[in-house]
Amino acid sequence: MKMNIKRILSGIIGTALVLGMLVGCGQVNAKGNNVSEETSESQRVIRLGNFAFSIWNAQIIVAYQNGYFDEVFADDNVSIEVIDFANGPAANEAFVAGDLDIINGIGDQPIVVGISNDVDTKILAGAAKQGENIGVIASKESGITAVEDLKGKKIGVYIGTYVHKSIIGILNDAGLSEDDVELVNITSTSDATAAFDSGDIDAYLSMSGDYIHQKLDEGYVVVTDCANHPAFSYIVASSAFISENQDLVEEFIAALVKAQEWIDDNPEEAYKVIAEFSGNDVDVVKNTIEGADIKLSWDDDYENNLFETYDFLYSHEMISKELTNEEILERIDTSIIDKYSN
Repeated sequence: MKMNIKRILSGIIGTALVLGMLVGCGQVNAKGNNVSEETSESQRVIRLGNFAFSIWNAQIIVAYQNGYFDEVFADDNVSIEVIDFANGPAANEAFVAGDLDIINGIGDQPIVVGISNDVDTKILAGAAKQGENIGVIASKESGITAVEDLKGKKIGVYIGTYVHKSIIGILNDAGLSEDDVELVNITSTSDATAAFDSGDIDAYLSMSGDYIHQKLDEGYVVVTDCANHPAFSYIVASSAFISENQDLVEEFIAALVKAQEWIDDNPEEAYKVIAEFSGNDVDVVKNTIEGADIKLSWDDDYENNLFETYDFLYSHEMISKELTNEEILERIDTSIIDKYSN
């Protein structure tokens, strides 16, 4: 049968939202109806960490909607719990506490910080390179129309996440440095709106294409996108979980690959599926996916980005542990995704 969805509050991260995408017994569907009260002692659980930007979960949404999880787990009694996290550091804490098995779409900076703190995870694949779909916005009244205009201005950015490095690269390309601007830590689009309204920021590097389109409708302008300094995200898993559940990890990735292939072959239909599930407009989904490289894969860009991220974090004294490239490479296991490489 097709997986059922339920919404409950997670005790892992306070009021984090959990979507239980479930195969088997004893679950409640989206309408709150009991599927069955029986649970099997042999049921196995995948606790899947996720972030709230639903469009980035394109493969997971399609794998669920098209029944690919049911296909790959047909011979298993498996429950997948999807747990939303506010940020990468919170997800790392869940790994340390043993409360998480796999995470989809975690940024490069939390990964490298986790490696430096001996968080025992493996990087399984690249998830997305966000470039043209995200960027710096400012109000028309600010007079900011080019990156050079940011000198002396206050820029909102989620410090410590994957776009932190992006804004530094954008500034450097224009001959500016961090010392030429004031970076203000903004952790959500709602905080960005409040900061714009209060004058606490002059510009904002948004990680959400939906928010950018919303602000464009309000008369804001895009100063620049992140095409030259994309934000990378990855799929990672607990080393212990991989060791004990290699078959489930392989089947999970297989479902996402099936979904990716269907998205590639049926983009317009996929946009509608993702839009309906995530609550976004179809145009927003289309612009987001087409403006980013949201695709399960592995290449030199994903690998080299991890090295560059380490250099950035270490030079900015955001981590103190020295790491070699070899130590970072030891945390990469692309043996599963490599099976699907052309």
